[in-house]
Amino acid sequence: MRRIICLLLCLCCLLPMTALPVLAEEIGNVNIRNEEEFLAFAEACARESFSLGRSFTLLADLDLNGEEYHPAPYFAGTFNGQGHTIRGVNISEDGSRQGLFRWIAAEGTVQNLQVQGTVSPGGSREFIGGICGVNDGRIQDCVFQGEVAGIGNVGGIVGRNSVSGMVSTCQFSGEVRGEHQTGGIVGLNEGRILRCGNLGNVNTVLITPESEPHFDLASFSQEDFVDLSNTGGIAGENAGLLQSCRNQGNVGYRYTGYNVGGVVGKSKGFVDDCTNEGTVEGRRDTGGIVGQSIPYAAWEFSSEELDELRDAISYMHYLLNMANYHVEEGRDDVVLYLLQMSNYTDSAMEALRTLILGEG
Repeated sequence: MRRIICLLLCLCCLLPMTALPVLAEEIGNVNIRNEEEFLAFAEACARESFSLGRSFTLLADLDLNGEEYHPAPYFAGTFNGQGHTIRGVNISEDGSRQGLFRWIAAEGTVQNLQVQGTVSPGGSREFIGGICGVNDGRIQDCVFQGEVAGIGNVGGIVGRNSVSGMVSTCQFSGEVRGEHQTGGIVGLNEGRILRCGNLGNVNTVLITPESEPHFDLASFSQEDFVDLSNTGGIAGENAGLLQSCRNQGNVGYRYTGYNVGGVVGKSKGFVDDCTNEGTVEGRRDTGGIVGQSIPYAAWEFSSEELDELRDAISYMHYLLNMANYHVEEGRDDVVLYLLQMSNYTDSAMEALRTLILGEG
């Protein structure tokens, strides 16, 4: 009897030791080596705390053909695809915020990943993207090839890119379809889209809204045309920044929709150094770069960001004064330049004070 009890005690002592490697992986970096581990990763992302502060590295190409894939609900870590490809992604379940990831948090980063497949859910179908439905974080150096379809806020890479979100050096090829805010890269952009390229077609087929009857375009009555809005080669609607992007895909369908642009359908943000090489067609407010541009923009700054800017300008002002004090005698031209720069920092501080306090 004593031997049995001793044996049980020994087994109990060994249990924590066998659990240690699992625990170490739970709190550290995780390598994803095959389809089974990736599916387990996506399922675990249902817990918001699961990915926070952790890094996930894809070590091989994956093929999800024949697998039932449910998008990773919430991601707040770093996912590095290392240039590998995930093939056979097929998302058709009902709902909104659909993509390989449903929601990337402000702390999240997805990078160096290629995805091939179809994202075409049923139901509400808002915020649909190849890589992500809603992005608050960073998506960089990612590629999606295939089909993306929804109703509103539909993009080849991201459905909605929020104020804190950034999509950089990404590329889409294939086909994107949506009724409102539809773009080759992002459906609705409120953040930053940098150095992205679209090779795919955006709304180049006749789309019949689910809530409206189909009309015969041969009637040539503008009253009967399908009411689509805000379609662009890069972004359907832009309230943020688009910079150094290039569209090579065709955008829009003949005599259909309004606010159709080769780069942006509707923009009230900033568009800089962007080009379009594709064909653009629509019914009204159609342009090679922007379909409709609204000459108004409002930037929002947090108090922390303004304080950081103020501190940086103050320190630069201090350095300029010190340089002026120690400058070599006889170099009047240098002294003059330093004084001018110091005056600029004074003006910057005054403008910043007005911005923070609303003072004149």
